[in-house]
Order: sequence, then C-alpha cells, then structure tokens
Amino acid sequence: MKPLSITIDPEASGAGTAPTAEQLAYLAAKWFQDIREFRAWEDAHLFGDHPPGPLDIRRHRYQLSALMTDGEMLLLGIALNNGPEVLSTGGTRECIEANQRCLQLTFVDWHGDMPKERRQSLLREVFPDA
Repeated sequence: MKPLSITIDPEASGAGTAPTAEQLAYLAAKWFQDIREFRAWEDAHLFGDHPPGPLDIRRHRYQLSALMTDGEMLLLGIALNNGPEVLSTGGTRECIEANQRCLQLTFVDWHGDMPKERRQSLLREVFPDA
C-alpha cells in the first residue's frame, strides 16, 4: 500500500485548487481498495498464529496514518467540490467518514491511550444503534 497522491491547496483560489469529481471518485475507489488490502495484511500479521513483532507494529502505525491522511484529503476534496454526497463510483461521503472513523478507532486502540469515557463516546458516535 502506498499513500494516495492528493495535493490540495485550500488557500489557493481559482481552478485547479481541488480534485475534480472524477478524480475524487477514482481516489476514493483506490482508498477503499487500500483499506481492504490493509485489513487483510492486519489479519495476517497482527492476528495470526504468532504475535506481531516491533516492525509489524511500526508498519501498522504507518499504514493507518497514511490511510487516515488520505481519508482526510478525500473529505477535504469533497468539501472543496461543494460536498457531493455520492461520487460517480457510488461511494458516499458518509461511507468515507465512517471508514475514516474506523481507522481512527483502530489507531487509538493499537497505538494510543484513550480514556474509557472517550472510547464509549466514539463507539456511540460510530455505532449509534448498538
């Protein structure tokens, strides 16, 4: 998995400051595929028969960080394009946001400290019906 190449300058004005709707659709589809590949890697290396080593943990942190950065860039690109709710490939802003939150929760779960109250609040926010 390699981070997406999205460059957005929200301070610039005029044409070319945001990805086109077609570019966003392509980048979102790639991002979702990268998440699927990451989750498969995660299953194989972190939840396999052997405990993960320091390099596995470091790679996990890097991949999560890259995916979260790409997710934020996608959401910024959508906002700069006046917030289309559905991309041409069928992906939605809501689905991107949900995946972004799942990545954030995974990061905190594996690599950060979170008070119990904050964890419960995030879980209620992500899974309101649970």
